[in-house]
Parts: sequence; structure tokens; C-alpha cells
Amino acid sequence: MRVKLLAAFILSLNAFSLEAETIENPTDEQVVSLYHFLAGDPPNFEKEARSDHDYRSADEFDKAAVLKQLITQKRALYEGNADIDMIVLRTNSQFGEYNADLGGYQFDIFKPGVYFPFDYQNYGLTMENAADFRNWIMPVSEAREMRNIAPYGALTFEISIRPFGVTGTREKHIRGQIVDVKAYAQQGNRLVYEASLAPSEFRAIAGANNPVDERPLDDEKVAIQGVKLGVQETEFLKWLAENGYNEDSEMWQGYVQFGTNTESIKLHNSDSKLAATGNTDYDPRSAGVFGKDFDCRAIDDKLHSCGVARFDKNGAMTSLVLMQSAVGVTKQQIVSSLNKSYGSPSDRLNVFVMNAFRGEQLVWGLSSTELGRKATSLSDVSGPKHWQVEALISEPSTERIVVFVQINAISASEGAVAGGGQIKF
Repeated sequence: MRVKLLAAFILSLNAFSLEAETIENPTDEQVVSLYHFLAGDPPNFEKEARSDHDYRSADEFDKAAVLKQLITQKRALYEGNADIDMIVLRTNSQFGEYNADLGGYQFDIFKPGVYFPFDYQNYGLTMENAADFRNWIMPVSEAREMRNIAPYGALTFEISIRPFGVTGTREKHIRGQIVDVKAYAQQGNRLVYEASLAPSEFRAIAGANNPVDERPLDDEKVAIQGVKLGVQETEFLKWLAENGYNEDSEMWQGYVQFGTNTESIKLHNSDSKLAATGNTDYDPRSAGVFGKDFDCRAIDDKLHSCGVARFDKNGAMTSLVLMQSAVGVTKQQIVSSLNKSYGSPSDRLNVFVMNAFRGEQLVWGLSSTELGRKATSLSDVSGPKHWQVEALISEPSTERIVVFVQINAISASEGAVAGGGQIKF
């Protein structure tokens, strides 16, 4: 979902000073330059200058001078990105109906998939911690008053975003961290909402001297419970039976549903018998493999796991994801266990897990946007992009933590991650 910026913008900021470090409603040229700076990818300034309209339309006797001036300007713009630590945007959005279960409203601008497009959508700016600002909690009495102030939920937002890296995907998005949000009623310009992060929570900014470094994982770390990528479907089914992942298993109490014409194997709880299907449009969000409450559609209170394995046309596994409830452990213990298995993550992201619950995503190794349906999309971040190893930690309720671990065939080698600690993975 794209967000359109207001063309006219008069900024009133109290939290940030109007210095060179802040860009207000950046132009396409500024965003493109900042993207390449954060990627550690300086452009060919002469090539860019020669393609500039001012150079192409210059008088033949002035072209040399114009070219020199444009090169100087574009180089200065690129090098000046080192001083930029904030982007401030102003845009219109709204909040929806009051959610009694949540105890408040939700801002549409911070829902999964929202980004700001630039340069004819060739570049963009994402808000990776949007989940932290999505919910607007308030009692019913205050919610009624807010509805009177904004009958249709329309608000004007001032969002201060810290640009700290790039996605590395074909979309060429700048990764942004929201650090301050203000929302105003469109009638009367009344401030109705304000939230911010402490400076200690700010992400470190990448750049020409600190480029993103993706390193492949060692092959021995690329596995889940001994299963490695590239295994054939027949061998994987044997593994399922040997490890109790079948209809008679006390843990699973479910079945494996698969078909010779489909590229996915689905594991989930059901009273049905083993069945085959030719459905090639499988998606865990609609099929409910994990259950709407991330309980593997359990029929009892036992500890359950479930997952999805995907295979290519030759029957080789391209992706495997398993989910399990973590009982009697803290989130920090889970993270420590994952770090013990895979090392320090190359990145940590705040996400929406399957558009349902907030979660934290940790990733390791190389990334790619080429897997498509050969991998399971679990978060709003991993939809178009996957890493060799992904872990998602979410709390669907205050009493329960769930952990997803996924391995994906990114590199030429087979493999991706071994579990440890108190987690089954």
C-alpha cells in the first residue's frame, strides 16, 4: 500500500530542530541519493549529470560548464547524506472503528505493507516499527469524544523517521525507524495524538563507511531437527513418521496432507484421514495450518507444533517452517537459544506475523526476493524477501509465546539452522 504525501507542507516541530540533519518531505532526487548512500553504493556522478535535463537542454557552448556544475552538485548531495539523521513527512490518513477487544482504535497508516513511494515508485521509504504505533488505546468514553472530533477518522500525521539502512530488494526501499508521531484533527488542527521513542532506542545508521554486510551461513548451521534443504519429498515423509509427526503421534494428533500436483506439504491438527489434493494455491493464512490463534488448531491442551514444507518441481525441498508454543521460557531465553544455534542475527525487525499479531523477526545469512511461492511468507517483511534463516517470536496472548523457525534455499549449498536450548527447534 502506498502513502501519498501532502504537496503543501508547513512544518511545526518541537522535538527536532530544523538543522541540516532533517529532511522535510524529501524530493525524489534526495531519496534516490540517500538510498545509494545508505547502501554504500556511490553513483556515477558524470553519468547522472549527462542524463540530467539541465545538461541535455543546455546550449552547446555551455554544456561543458553545465556538466561540471551538475557533477559538483550531485557529488555534494551524495556526500551530504552523511549528516542526515531524520526525515519528516506529513500525510493524511485515518483510524477505523473502535475495537472493543483491543480497547482502542487502529491507525491505517501503520498497518502492514504501508510505505512511501518516490521516483515513480522505483524507490520507497518503509516504516519498520510501524507495529509499535498501530494501536491507539483509550477507554470508551474518550473514544466517543474522539469520534466527535473526527467523525470519519480523518487525521493529519507528522511522522519523524530515522533512515538507517536499505532493503536490498528490487523495490529499493530505505528502511526507516519511526521515532516520533503527531496526529492532528483536520478541523481546527488540534493535536490529538503524540508518541515517540527515546534516543537510546534509535537504530544505528548504515552508510558509505558502514554498508550492510550479508554473509552466508555455514552449511552445518542450515537444518531444522536434522532436516536439510534439498531433501526429497519421500525422504521427508519418512522423517515425519520417524519423528512422530503423523496421525498417531501424541504431539501432533494430526496428519500430512499432500498431493503429487502440489508444491507444498501441510502439517496440522485434524480429525480427517490422510488425503491428497491438487491444490497449488495453498497459503497458510487462508488454509489455517497454524490456526488463527497460532495453536496449530489444537484439539486439546498438549504442546503442539505444526509447519509447512515446500518443494520445487523436482521434488526437492526449498523451504521448511515449523511453529511451536514455547512453554515455561521467556522471550529473552528464546532469543538466547536462537543466538546459540545461529550466532548473532544479521538483522532484527518489528513485524506483523501473518497480519494477525505483532512479533519480532530475527534473520540470518543471505537474503533473496526470488523464492516467491517456494517459501512461506509469515510477516509483512518476509513477504517479498526471505533469508537463509528466519525466526519469528510472537505473543498471541499474555500467557503464551510462539516461535516460528524457517529455513530457505538462498545459496547454492544445502542447509540453514540447528536448534538448541529449551526450544524444540
